[in-house]
Amino acid sequence: MNTKRIKDIILDKINAIPTIPHVLRRLIPLLQNENVPMEDVQKVILSDIAISTRLLKVANSAYYGLMRQVTTVHQAILILGMRQVKSLALGITVLETMKRIGGRQTLDFRDLWLHSIGAGMAATLLCETCGGMDRDVAFTVAMLHDMGKVPLNGLFADDYAAVLKQSAQTGRLADAERAVFGCDHGEAGGWLCDFWKFPRALSLPIRYHHDLDKADDPVQTMTALIAAADYFSRSSGIGHGGNQYDDRVPDQALSMLGIAQPMIAVLRDQIAAKKEQAVSFFEAAQ
Repeated sequence: MNTKRIKDIILDKINAIPTIPHVLRRLIPLLQNENVPMEDVQKVILSDIAISTRLLKVANSAYYGLMRQVTTVHQAILILGMRQVKSLALGITVLETMKRIGGRQTLDFRDLWLHSIGAGMAATLLCETCGGMDRDVAFTVAMLHDMGKVPLNGLFADDYAAVLKQSAQTGRLADAERAVFGCDHGEAGGWLCDFWKFPRALSLPIRYHHDLDKADDPVQTMTALIAAADYFSRSSGIGHGGNQYDDRVPDQALSMLGIAQPMIAVLRDQIAAKKEQAVSFFEAAQ
């Protein structure tokens, strides 16, 4: 298929969705500004009732297990922190936007986003284990790492069915996508990031999580972490992103993160134990 034509169709579809991309564009500058006033963050989130309602539901879900009820966005910021609320708002807004793409989804939307939330949880744990990386950035990137799959399989369902068939026979899903589309879901996600003007700290790990050699410093370690989080969510049985046999952490990612082989099973079990939390997050964000 003509990759440029695929890109044009995807971006035309995204551009035609009202409201949500407008909220996204207002959120992006706030993500990059560490000193943004709390009132500015509240104003953007409250400008869309669906996003603010979902954010409060997530804050009150078993994912966080808070001892007190969160009833306002202001409270959520005070309890969870400004950076975490901005990350949640971005993730929930993108999820809502992806739901509006429509089309005949070849992949199960619920399974895909459960996998993505599981990857976000895995990324947070890996930050705690490896150290030296921003856990809020890691959570956000991991949660969004597979968003390129939604327009590929929703707008080109027959072709994506061929991708899944080929992947089941030959291995890596990203390789099958490249064979059919001339690009993989990481690149498609990168197009969306560019369209919405995501900062490079988010866009490059999303674009290159299946192509680590292209992720130069300073994002290479974060990209390796997302590749590992993708694996841990998959191997822990949290959702399903369509991968059939791609069931190993890339050796390159392990080396970059300093994760020894004996730690893999330990981390996998810790993440698998959080499956109910991932489900509660997804259901609250609907």
